[in-house]
Amino acid sequence: MRNYQTTKNHIEAFENKTGKKYRLTEIDLNFYDAFVRYMVEKPSKVNTIFTHIKNIKVFLTDAFDHGVDMNLDFRKRPFKTVSEEIDAIYLTTSEIDSIAGLELSANLKYDRVRDWFLVGCLTGLRYSDYHQLRKENLNPYKDTYILKIRMVKTDVLIAVPLKPQVLDILKKYN
Repeated sequence: MRNYQTTKNHIEAFENKTGKKYRLTEIDLNFYDAFVRYMVEKPSKVNTIFTHIKNIKVFLTDAFDHGVDMNLDFRKRPFKTVSEEIDAIYLTTSEIDSIAGLELSANLKYDRVRDWFLVGCLTGLRYSDYHQLRKENLNPYKDTYILKIRMVKTDVLIAVPLKPQVLDILKKYN
């Protein structure tokens, strides 16, 4: 639902910028071209832009299936979605250790941001997941702890064994 809401927000921002409120009968190839140009200018990445186009097509297909009067350009080949292959970028252990070793105690804000960034790196969790951590999520297991948390994006319960470095950070912030 959040994904669809984001698409709606982009459409509304696009309408505000163009000064035109689009009706379903006006969602045509000209709309497609103008909306894609608008998203490129924001700037947005290719996969983000065409995720919104895909969502628009979902809405339009549903409206069509329910007999709503509309323009059928969305079914034409040029009203397409594309995707771009992305590179998975990650930090090596030595790069993570270098970040951990930075002396940031003079700036507590930077120190805190660095620490939480490390929690994300060392657990593989998204910010939305580790941001909601509570003591109740920590479960003792042998000589460490297991973090059990329901992921925000996927609503899946996961268990992550915690490295000593993560435990030190969690203790630091109680």
